[in-house]
Amino acid sequence: MVILTNHSPDARELEIIERQLGRKPRGIQAVAATDGEGTPLVLRMHSLVDGKPRVLTLKEMLQEFVRHRVTVIRRRTQFLLAKARRRKHTVQ
Repeated sequence: MVILTNHSPDARELEIIERQLGRKPRGIQAVAATDGEGTPLVLRMHSLVDGKPRVLTLKEMLQEFVRHRVTVIRRRTQFLLAKARRRKHTVQ
């Protein structure tokens, strides 16, 4: 059973979230839904876009995630290519 709420997380909810993340939570605005036992299910939080906090729609959040992954993959590929070129130079 999902209970819709819209309140700031209390100490118990923050402890549950911290246990799930493995670190202290950052940027949480509110708990939007909990289960019947009070465990937070949906969190409303700011997203960092270009270094500035923003509230995003689901579509915008997915677009930003894809943009981020493309950037990460491009940087990793450039790094691996440069590493392979250095190795090729030393092998020859």
